Amino acid sequence: MTEPLTIAETAARLGLSSSGVRKLVARSRRASKGETVKGQTIRFRQDGRGGPIRFHPEWVQDYIDRTTIDNETPRETRGKSHLDWSDLDRLARFQEV
Repeated sequence: MTEPLTIAETAARLGLSSSGVRKLVARSRRASKGETVKGQTIRFRQDGRGGPIRFHPEWVQDYIDRTTIDNETPRETRGKSHLDWSDLDRLARFQEV
């Protein structure tokens, strides 16, 4: 089994700062207590109160997989997702009045 990662190592893999990973851990703690949280959570382990926080590489990869958006799959949108020329014509007529 591979060695668990520290906060600094996890931050480097995720492209976050150490404080960003700590915020992610705090959100994950709140979610584990049943609180409703906004945003993603990550699995971690901590031995005892105040012990070092560690992440298994598989947990970090799972977080990356869950938060990665696949740009090859078209996104479903409601209504128009862009401005077209007919919108510009209506806007011009509105401003003339």
